[in-house]
Amino acid sequence: SREGIENPFDLIGKKLGVPFGSTMHYQVLFLLDIFDMTGQVELLNLSPAEIIQAWDDGSIDAVACWGSAREHVLGLVGGETTNNDNSGVNNDKAANVLVSAGVLADWGRPTFNVVAVDRKFMNDHAEFVDHFVSILGLLTDSFIDKLGESDNKNANRWTPNAADPASSYMPSLADAIMKA
Repeated sequence: SREGIENPFDLIGKKLGVPFGSTMHYQVLFLLDIFDMTGQVELLNLSPAEIIQAWDDGSIDAVACWGSAREHVLGLVGGETTNNDNSGVNNDKAANVLVSAGVLADWGRPTFNVVAVDRKFMNDHAEFVDHFVSILGLLTDSFIDKLGESDNKNANRWTPNAADPASSYMPSLADAIMKA
């Protein structure tokens, strides 16, 4: 959220960009509900790319997003705060985190990423599914190995980085799966 938005009630009368139907949208609706603010914040259905544009042109006051849109809005590049480093991120417009997805999960609305296939696909592509699940298991183990530790390198590996895609596990997941 922009400067001056310090608590959820400061969102009243503001415009918030969020991709409708996403886990972030689900959590925003929960936040508005628990603070009895439903209908008092204008929610705009924006893609991550549209969020970046709307943030930069000042047409939204707050966002609920992830990945490169989150990094951009927070003024981050490669997990580091930028200071006019010609990265394209204007730190004068950098946001602050109002409420994290982790906090909302603690309050009763966790979100998850789920991969599912039907039985026919699983049977027809057993080798691929086995490979896919093994890669997810390795990535999960890697994440859990450092969970809770103060390890910026591990956090950066798990944060998609548009400036340096090779530094993140996220793009490599797709590459690894396609090698099945």
